[in-house]
Amino acid sequence: MYKSFEQTQFMNAAIWYLVIGFGAALAAAAMVKRHALIRRLPAAETLGCTTVICSDKTGTLTKNQMTVVRIYAGGKDYEVQGVGYNPAGSFMLEARILPPGDGT
Repeated sequence: MYKSFEQTQFMNAAIWYLVIGFGAALAAAAMVKRHALIRRLPAAETLGCTTVICSDKTGTLTKNQMTVVRIYAGGKDYEVQGVGYNPAGSFMLEARILPPGDGT
């Protein structure tokens, strides 16, 4: 018995979707083994809204402090001087110390 063109197309599409679905299931299983999938959606939503991630190899774990040393904003690269929670420090732009409140 001969199959119509539409039946052949349907069978080809069904086989293709089974292959894709099986491949996706295998990929998901591999991600579960690596703990790459999460069960709590709010954690992923929060990470999706993140625009800046700061990381530190030494100070964060040992002193629970993170110090900014450079800021890139408005097409300018600012250098920040100061240490930890000490409120003393300064901002520099093009090797020039900026006075407080100067947003050049």
